Amino acid sequence: MIRFRPLMAALLLSLLPVGAGAETFGALVMAPGHLKALPAGESLTFRHSRVLPDAAADAPPPAGGYRRLGAEPGQDIRLTAAPEGKLTLEQAGRHLAEFPASSPHPVLLMFLENVMRITAQETGGNPHYIRNRMRQSLGAAEVSEARLTIAPFEGDPNRSRFGDFAGLMIDIRWQPEAPDKLTLLSATLPDRPERYSEIFTSEQAE
Repeated sequence: MIRFRPLMAALLLSLLPVGAGAETFGALVMAPGHLKALPAGESLTFRHSRVLPDAAADAPPPAGGYRRLGAEPGQDIRLTAAPEGKLTLEQAGRHLAEFPASSPHPVLLMFLENVMRITAQETGGNPHYIRNRMRQSLGAAEVSEARLTIAPFEGDPNRSRFGDFAGLMIDIRWQPEAPDKLTLLSATLPDRPERYSEIFTSEQAE
């Protein structure tokens, strides 16, 4: 069981975008407190699936001291407004973490952290470097029609070191006029779809 801790918050919040794009994506989607108005007891549900081949028996441990993440069949991620201004996050009925309602959207943070961890795990790259690349890409990206797409390693001088993951594409969508209502969170390798994909789909989009 993973409980929310200040250290975990610091790691996740470090993904907040910086730079010129902060007035767009950061303010619209990742701004803290979007879910403060979610009534106690109400939930947001996402369907999560991950495609990832089994690791070889001699595969090195994941970078950064993380446990190895594997494929995930379709499972529900449920975010529920709890009393006392808290948000609880569950996956397939298992408690994962607890967040203050004043935090950025926990499902979005979970998605971005998963993508960072998988990329580090599969490439051996430094988690801090990967997180910074994602952060910089988010900050520089432009929002268009309630959608944002980024390629974190495009133009990266170390791009060749990431193998298949050099082409990683992240696609984030939300309801127009309601940036707190995320509809799709997707990380894919367009040239190698069988190699990795991470997709969260909101039940609101179905």
